[in-house]
Amino acid sequence: DGVLFKPGTNEIAEESQYIIDKIVSLIEDMPNLLRIEGHTDSAEGLKNGKNDSSWFLSTMRAVAVLKYMVFQGRIIPERSSAMGYGDMKPLVPNDTPDHRAINRRVEIVLLFKDMVTLKTGKEQPVNFDYKNQVPKPSDPKNEEKKPAEKTE
Repeated sequence: DGVLFKPGTNEIAEESQYIIDKIVSLIEDMPNLLRIEGHTDSAEGLKNGKNDSSWFLSTMRAVAVLKYMVFQGRIIPERSSAMGYGDMKPLVPNDTPDHRAINRRVEIVLLFKDMVTLKTGKEQPVNFDYKNQVPKPSDPKNEEKKPAEKTE
């Protein structure tokens, strides 16, 4: 399944909102940074006459999904970003209406870093326990020790 958009729009299809809701329920407690990536098919551009750029449209799709997730209050905006690729990364050739529909999508990417901001808002080292899918405290043995300051 994917998040569906009508050609030339950044409005999330109502029947696709449940997909985003399911994804949010899986990732909302993860410490990872999120990047929402928007995509278009090769024939798209905004139909409102203001801008026909597929990059702009793909970015607006990513922003629409990000706003939907954040406005539910379950995803922290400070750990999220949105970007658009236009029609530069199609999943399938843009040679049929069905293929173009597949390429009108967003992808939700979980980013892994040594430092992440948790719901506390404080930046702290986190090791991820992949078996249990939870963050675990950093091991103090692995932290770099600072030399003691000299006092005169």
